[in-house]
Amino acid sequence: MSITTPNAFSKSTMNVQTITDLSFLNPLTSTYDGFIQKYPLLSKKSYILMTEAEGKIKFTENRKFYHNEKVGKALPAFVAAANVAAPDPVTDPVVVTLGAGSYQNAGTLSPVAVGQVYRNEINGNKYEVIAVNKSTDNAHTATLKPLTTPSVATVTAGASFVFLVNIVGEASTTKDGLYVNREQIMNELVTIRSFQKYTDWSKQNVTEIKDAQGNFMGIEKLNDPMEIERFLQMQEVYLMDAAPVTNSSVLDNSNKGLLQSVTESYTSATTVDDAFFAELRRRSDANGYTNNYDMLYDTELMIKVANYIKSSYQNGAIIYVDAANSGKPMSVAANFRSYSIYGLQLNMMDYAFFNSAQVWGINPAQGYYKNFALMVPQGLGSDFQTGERIPHFGVRYTTVDGKPEGEVIKVIKTGGLAPVPTDQELSVTVSHTTNKAVQVFAANGYLKIDLNA
Repeated sequence: MSITTPNAFSKSTMNVQTITDLSFLNPLTSTYDGFIQKYPLLSKKSYILMTEAEGKIKFTENRKFYHNEKVGKALPAFVAAANVAAPDPVTDPVVVTLGAGSYQNAGTLSPVAVGQVYRNEINGNKYEVIAVNKSTDNAHTATLKPLTTPSVATVTAGASFVFLVNIVGEASTTKDGLYVNREQIMNELVTIRSFQKYTDWSKQNVTEIKDAQGNFMGIEKLNDPMEIERFLQMQEVYLMDAAPVTNSSVLDNSNKGLLQSVTESYTSATTVDDAFFAELRRRSDANGYTNNYDMLYDTELMIKVANYIKSSYQNGAIIYVDAANSGKPMSVAANFRSYSIYGLQLNMMDYAFFNSAQVWGINPAQGYYKNFALMVPQGLGSDFQTGERIPHFGVRYTTVDGKPEGEVIKVIKTGGLAPVPTDQELSVTVSHTTNKAVQVFAANGYLKIDLNA
């Protein structure tokens, strides 16, 4: 009998380590699907986990990372700071002071320049800029000459003037150019860590997996479902809401969560109706990034949205039956997960962390994020300097050893039962550690909705 397969192999070391299901959450091994199938309810609670599973996660070598964004639109506009009376005659120029929202770089830069043509968005009058004065920050003035006899010669405070074109005359000379300002957006990874202690009587499982040579080896597997849930919930809270770092001399606590990065809020609405969704569309137009959003809302706002949808359509417009004529009792499914209105696509998620009763078990009548939602734009942006395509929302990470192929969530064991015992107690402490942060591209395209404000 010939021996065709050696019954042993030689190798300098054999690494037998402890793993948990969290060890498998690595974008390089694409094992998110298996984790989500095993923990479907837990996965649905985590927007961070679902974002990573969609591939919107990237390795970074440094704790700090950044990208470049352009500020504002390609075609500029400015706002009138105050009322300007009609000149006499009405064809004479008017001097307009630029108001808030017209400046960049702490009020030193504004778009107006001689030779530009603007249109007043209130009355449609068109003007040529014949003189500018930018000697005072946040108080630049533009002298505007009507191109035709204006029907309304007054300028109203708050009126928007939009740029149309540059006037070029015979033997023209170079005029001031328009330039798009750019901004460097930076964030810093934060270290997230949890601990769980197991005694010698705790349940520990051994599983077998194949090594690089195709041979099976035993692996201690510690799966405490509560610890897995706790760690993912800690990660969610850190990355969405952020938490200060107070015990490190090498970090400057520049980590920002998603909610901290979003400054635009919609707080004037008190109910969900046609006007509510119409305002969302108008704000989407103003931001100009996309009409496709993930809408993360709490239970109370979810109920209001569902009630609006149900009450806004005639009978038969919405089909609630899972399978028509199936012969089984009818199942009514009125849980709307996607809604399109006024050209907006809203992918709705009943977000657990806006519902304090669901995560922490507190009184359902309480909750800081009650009647609250966050709209997250979908799609990709482009780094202004490098041209790199970047998801509007993504996760950045590094590994403990600083290598992309390392463990995204590192598992470490200490104690008397550790592979290398550290004391005499018959126990093992398992810690999970990860270094992550969110990357928010075009934060002005996000929107906080608060019906309590």
